[in-house]
Parts: sequence; structure tokens; C-alpha cells
Amino acid sequence: TALVLGVANKRSIAWACIESLLEKDFKIVFTYQSDRFAKTAENLISSKSSTASLVAVSCNVEHEIPELFDQRLTKILGESAKIDAVIHSVAYAPPDAMKDGTLLGTSRESFLKAHDISSYSFLELARYATPWMRHGASLTTLSYLGAVRAIPNYNVMGPAKASLESLVRGLAIELPDFRVNAISSGPLNTLAARGINRFSDIRSEVEERSPLRKLVTPEDVAKTIRFVATEADGITGQTIYVDGGYSVVAGPPFLNEMQG
Repeated sequence: TALVLGVANKRSIAWACIESLLEKDFKIVFTYQSDRFAKTAENLISSKSSTASLVAVSCNVEHEIPELFDQRLTKILGESAKIDAVIHSVAYAPPDAMKDGTLLGTSRESFLKAHDISSYSFLELARYATPWMRHGASLTTLSYLGAVRAIPNYNVMGPAKASLESLVRGLAIELPDFRVNAISSGPLNTLAARGINRFSDIRSEVEERSPLRKLVTPEDVAKTIRFVATEADGITGQTIYVDGGYSVVAGPPFLNEMQG
């Protein structure tokens, strides 16, 4: 059984993870943010040939994680159920701190909200999920290069993702019975990415300069998440990059003679 948080639509990394896990016959409970996404969740479930392995439930991570575990999962899975993999694919920063703002101009309120949803929710998730998890089960979250590099227009999400990756390392020490990791993906055209100014320029830069000379897809990222979450028994406390190698590149653009 897997629990996946953060499905918004069919382009979500979380949904790509679900499709990948279904290939391994997982039973999956996934969450969406609010009633506004309920119909989308229903449509996603009905798009699969077998719907018996999928259950959707609303969960606003700002204040509903305790209720998710104390009430909703008990009704869905039963009190004795155990979870093999938990995947956290949740991130948000207010528009005034992203497309309409700068890092220097970020208000205290927007700073705290970005960290609350994008980072603290993973900590709270770990606290409530671990009593449900089998020995050796995994907690996996999604990050981005902006956690460790200065990415133009990524603004307050850079510190939020840095906080998230630090939590991964700290929780790995505190949770020796489980595996805790982050997957740092290349820029994907998700709903959350729409909040980043000139996001298409970031994607073009990665496509041009990454060693693989291409953009990764949600499916590429999901395959790695599935491996780390379900098979990589010796990996914990890590941030693993799935970005075509872009994170290792420095210096000027590739010269023509290097491309032959």
C-alpha cells in the first residue's frame, strides 16, 4: 500500500508516481488539496482500467494531516493496515512572493506560508505516517535544484526547498527503521511551476545545457521515485537528482566542437 500526497491533475508528478506504482500492483490512497480538485480526482481514477486499487481523499496539508491519519485512513484502510511507501509531492508559495515578487521583498506571512506547506508538511506527515508504516518502508519527497543553487525567479521556494532537504537528512537519522529521501527533478510543466516567472526560460536552459540535452518527463521522475521508495533498501537521507545531469554543469554553454 502506498500513500501519495499532492495530486492536482494528470500532469502532476504525484499522478505519474501513482501510474508507476500501479504497474507494480500497489493499492494506493492519494490526496488532493480541497473540494475544488475532487472532480479531477474522480476523473483520474475513472481513467484507469482497474479502479479497485485507487482511493482519493481530500487533505489540506496546512491543517488536515492529523485528521487524514486519525480518521480518514482508518475508514479507508482499517486500523491494522500498514503502509509501504509515502510520497510527498506538495509545494506552494503565495503569488506575491513568486511571479509578482522577489526574494528580498518576501513578506513574513508569505515566507512562513511557503515553508509551512512546502517543508513543515513533510515533517508533520512523517510524524503521523510512521506509526502506520512497515519496518523498512519509505518516506519520499520532491525537491528542486533551487534548494542548493540560486535560480532566478525561484524566490522564496529556494529556502523552502532547502529546509525540506535538511529535514530529509535529519529525519533519516531519527527514523532508522524507515528510509527518508528526496528526489530533485528537472523543471517540469506542472501546476506549481506556473507560479514561477519565465519558467519556460528555465526549461530551455536545462534542455540546452544538460549533458543529456533533453528535459526529463514526469514519467522519468516517477520511475526513480518508485525505485527509491520501494526497492532501494540501502538508500536514506539522500537528495537524488533526476534532471538530465544539469545539476553537475558549470561554465559556459557547450561549444559546437564538443557536440560532434
